[in-house]
Amino acid sequence: MMDRRQVDAFAFMIAVTCFTAPMAAAMLGYIAHYNFGLSRLEIRIPAVVGAVIIAIVIATLVAIDFFCRRLRKP
Repeated sequence: MMDRRQVDAFAFMIAVTCFTAPMAAAMLGYIAHYNFGLSRLEIRIPAVVGAVIIAIVIATLVAIDFFCRRLRKP
């Protein structure tokens, strides 16, 4: 069974991930709209796909790090 502190740390990391992905998508959308002149309709779907990819990558890295630390314990 996982320690309560480990569960809280894991939940915090997942919450940060869920906040980071939409923020990254918003920043990419802003840059594409104002710097490259693309319309909002042209960047909506790629921004959402980018947010999903970022969230999956970050969540996977956090989970790998978390569970690898747990498996190394004696």
